[in-house]
Amino acid sequence: MTTLSPSLFNPDSWWNRFLQRTRMGRKRMEKFWESIHQGVVEAPNFNDRGPEARKHGFQHLKPISPVFWQNQGAGLVNRPNFWDTIAQNVQVHYEDIEELHKGNVRLKSGEDIPCDAILCGTGWTPSLNFFDQDMLADLGIPQPVSNFPPEKAKLWEELEKNADQQVLERFPILAYPPDHYHTPVTETPYRLYNGIAPLSDGSIAFVGHVLVANYFRLAECQAIWATAYLDGNIKLPALEQRQKNVALFVAWCRRRYLSNGDRGHWMSAEQTGYTDRLFHEIGLSSHRRFWLWDAFVPSSKKDLHRVRAEYIKKFGREVNSQSSEKGIEGSRYKRLQVRLAQSIPHRYLHGNRYHPQPGYARTQRVQ
Repeated sequence: MTTLSPSLFNPDSWWNRFLQRTRMGRKRMEKFWESIHQGVVEAPNFNDRGPEARKHGFQHLKPISPVFWQNQGAGLVNRPNFWDTIAQNVQVHYEDIEELHKGNVRLKSGEDIPCDAILCGTGWTPSLNFFDQDMLADLGIPQPVSNFPPEKAKLWEELEKNADQQVLERFPILAYPPDHYHTPVTETPYRLYNGIAPLSDGSIAFVGHVLVANYFRLAECQAIWATAYLDGNIKLPALEQRQKNVALFVAWCRRRYLSNGDRGHWMSAEQTGYTDRLFHEIGLSSHRRFWLWDAFVPSSKKDLHRVRAEYIKKFGREVNSQSSEKGIEGSRYKRLQVRLAQSIPHRYLHGNRYHPQPGYARTQRVQ
């Protein structure tokens, strides 16, 4: 899927240029995604379940835009009778709510629906409210557009305008999105280098703030990259280049994932390419296999089983928590402590496979 996607993380090789910039290549890619979309639509059988399912509004669950654009939520069906259960037992209404009354909900169409309780599936918002507005702007964390400093807004507008042209030159298919629902933009996007590091502060890193299909690989890779970054084991590009990199990702994200991409952190089909980039910057390669295997065999957690040992070998001995005298050789400090907020357990840095909670890491330097 990553190979046959207009991904910013794919190398600019002859194969990717063929897929993205030639008519024959784009046709092949479009056929691939059409087959996936057909599978997604045909399995639930949205339109042909009979009059009872139609009466229940089951057809309203059909995706509005093609799967390729990922402009709606996604998930995996893990029960064979899932769609049958929904079609037979759930009444689906696809309409805005006008007002609430005791015992019923009134839709904008004027229909009243008897109601005992309301469950709001609104998701969650990362709790970074302990930063003030100026600090949010400096760190590159989303904040209300109205609060964003005008001089910074002008800088990023120009950077992202130039970046958008680069995106369309590299991925012409993204210039022609389908008709789709677009949520009004009320906040600035994430503007973090590699989705982790602020451009203005090298003592803090944000992990778990990019959205991918599966977090097992992302969790380990971001934890290792953040550790290397905070300990000074990564040679970063100059600030101007990092700004361009961030602007390019934000512009690509908006084109690739439409409304979902407005926050600048959505990469549903890019997990493998993204994590490969993180490891490449650190100089790690034990997760890679020979090129044909990498291109056509799905990645798995087994790919990462040698990475931690490779990192320790490259940068020094593992930190011994019983002794402050032992640490990572070559570090500028005897110890590096990573403090993780918002319930990210320390063991998570060592390959724990639980779903991560967004948070931040900050260094405590002990001379």
